[in-house]
Amino acid sequence: MNAEAPPALLGEYRTPLFIYGSSVKCRIRGQVIVTKLTDTPIPWPVGKLPGCRARALVLFGDLVDAVRRESVAAVAYYWGVTAQTVTKWRKALRVGALNEGTTRLKSASAKESPGIAKALLKAKSKARDPERRQKIAEARRGKPRPIHVIEAMRNGRAGKPQSDDTRNKIRDAHLRRGTLPQKAGRPWTEQEQAMLGQMSDTEVAQKTKRKVSAVIAMRYRLRIGKYLPLTGNNETDATSSAKLDQWRSPKSPTPRLSRRESSSAHVVRKSSR
Repeated sequence: MNAEAPPALLGEYRTPLFIYGSSVKCRIRGQVIVTKLTDTPIPWPVGKLPGCRARALVLFGDLVDAVRRESVAAVAYYWGVTAQTVTKWRKALRVGALNEGTTRLKSASAKESPGIAKALLKAKSKARDPERRQKIAEARRGKPRPIHVIEAMRNGRAGKPQSDDTRNKIRDAHLRRGTLPQKAGRPWTEQEQAMLGQMSDTEVAQKTKRKVSAVIAMRYRLRIGKYLPLTGNNETDATSSAKLDQWRSPKSPTPRLSRRESSSAHVVRKSSR
């Protein structure tokens, strides 16, 4: 940035409409009488207190917004006042030392500073240093992160695909803590898992207040067969029990019923209803 160039403004500010001799409210001095208009890049009304000769800019309108948003240098240049006056206005409006305009001006100045550029280059070269990262990790281990940091990390990763390495780390972390990811829903208790296969999926869904699809998914995950009521036929019941035991075994492949067995199973289910 050229040192002689005027600071850039973030917003548009215009001279307010007024009548000479009228009374307006200043944010610092209260009700003042407008006496003249300044000859500055942004002309602004000048007022005085009744019965006093001292005159000063009236802090109202767009000037209040500029003091809250713009840098000290920008307000001082466009309204023709000193930096001390702008600082006084900021204190009256309870504006901190760093606002949007000041932050942007400092950032632009830092990019053109040779010393800061050299320091940033050195910092970037040390950012991935294994020893440095290990010290930071050990210092932060066991300390909860602030809520705003967690929200920022979540928003930064939302909608972006995770690598296989990252997904494995997340899985291992949940396994160590015994928790489930946020989208996995309410975790299953041992009592709820014990219901699987002992009654129909619809009954389990009603008792656990879950969807039938969620019950079926958990049953498949735990390799628990579907509940089949006893028909009274010892041969059919023994065949169904053997096939369920084979399906539950993690080492054996999932059995496929033949067309004849599938039709007989359908008849068994239909008769049980």
